[in-house]
Amino acid sequence: MGSYSVGLVWGYFERVNVWALTQQNHCMQLSSRVAIF
Repeated sequence: MGSYSVGLVWGYFERVNVWALTQQNHCMQLSSRVAIF
């Protein structure tokens, strides 16, 4: 049970980290191209 919850939290943080990196990449590209949504 404990290891399962740890894996769940780890996966959540991993997803948030990937999302943050994607957002940062979009912000960096914003100056050179039109925002794609």
